[in-house]
Amino acid sequence: MEPFLIGLKERGFYTQTELLNFLALQSKYSKRLYEYLRSYINAYPSTQYTKITQEFNIDELREMLAAKDRLLRYADFKRKAIDLSVRQINNVTDIEILEVTEKRLGRTISSLTFHFGLKDALNRFLVQSKANKVIDE
Repeated sequence: MEPFLIGLKERGFYTQTELLNFLALQSKYSKRLYEYLRSYINAYPSTQYTKITQEFNIDELREMLAAKDRLLRYADFKRKAIDLSVRQINNVTDIEILEVTEKRLGRTISSLTFHFGLKDALNRFLVQSKANKVIDE
């Protein structure tokens, strides 16, 4: 079993997350988004304290968040999955999502670009105490 797990980590299929941060997230969408954003930070250790920009196609993002068949209208998807997730991730995790920008193709939103990075040490400490309170409730 151990060689299998080591292989997962070496090939990049394993995302190491802070358990406390993950447990403090209440929405299933925020948990999935946190895992994906955290995987980008873990994939580039030299950029841990810089800001990362990652663009996701809307259909790809719906599938990643397991919302493909649930939130069909973009307005619902944005309100119930994206906005809620960004708020929760910023409040109780070590990641800070600075901005989410929409890219349009005509009148349709085709992709979202996330600008994010790790919070500084002081903010991570403050967030840990918030996460503890959320878990204790």
